[in-house]
Amino acid sequence: MLSAMPLRPSRATILGAIVVTLLGVGFVTSQLGCPGEKDEGQDKRRNSRTPFMAKVLAVTDGDTLRLEREGPTLKVRLHGVDAPERAQAYGQAARRFVSARVLGKRVRVTPKKKRDRYGRLVATIAVGGEDLGELLLNAGLAWHYARYAKSDKLARLQREARAAKRGLWATASPTAPWDWRRARRGKAKTSRPPPKTTGKVLYRGNTRSKIFHHKNCTHFTCANCQATFASAGDAVAAGYRPHRRCVRHSFRLP
Repeated sequence: MLSAMPLRPSRATILGAIVVTLLGVGFVTSQLGCPGEKDEGQDKRRNSRTPFMAKVLAVTDGDTLRLEREGPTLKVRLHGVDAPERAQAYGQAARRFVSARVLGKRVRVTPKKKRDRYGRLVATIAVGGEDLGELLLNAGLAWHYARYAKSDKLARLQREARAAKRGLWATASPTAPWDWRRARRGKAKTSRPPPKTTGKVLYRGNTRSKIFHHKNCTHFTCANCQATFASAGDAVAAGYRPHRRCVRHSFRLP
C-alpha cells in the first residue's frame, strides 16, 4: 500500500510566511533600536567632558591657549578665571607666567562645557598635577570669574592673593578684565565717526558688504554705511548692490 505523499506548501503560503517574519523583525527593531545605538549616544554624552592629554602650541593670553590633540588644533579658554587682557596692566605678565609653565608641554585638559561664544573649548588645564587657573589666581595674575564658575576654592585663592598683595593686587585699584573690555567697547562706539553727508543723500552703502540702503531702511545708519549716494543708479554704478528688502522691492533701479 502506498504511503501518502507530503503536501508541498504553495508559493502564496511561503511568501505569506516571509512577510509575517519580516514584519515581526521590523517591529522588534523599532522597539529596541539597533544594537548599541542607544549606548553609543550615551557614551558620546558621557565622554563629552572626559579629560584628555594635549600639547600646548601657543599661549594667546593669560587664559587662552592653543593646543594640539592627535592632529587638529583647538583653542581652550581656562574655566573659572579671567586674566588681564594683553593690552591691560599685568596682561603680558599673565601671558609670560602661563607660557613658562605649559608652553610646549603636554597637559591634562578637562572640559567644563562645549564651547563659548567665540568657539573656544572651556576647560581646566593641569600640568604636573597642578591646576593652571589656580596657579594664576595664587600668583595674583587673574580674577576669579565668579559669573561663570561658582567655586569656594577659587574665591579663597583670590582673597589670599589680594591680602598678600601679589601680582596685580599690588596696585591700589586694579581694573577687572570684564570692566576693561566693557569700557573699550563703549569708547569704540562713541569714537566712531558719523557717516559723511554731501548734498541730498537718499542712499547709503555698506563699505564692507557692498550693499546699499534707502533712507527709510532700518539699516540706513549702520556702522559701515559710510558711502553716500543721491540715487540708486549712482550706488549701482559705484559697484554696490541693493538691499533685497528696503531697496530692491520698493524702488525701480536703472
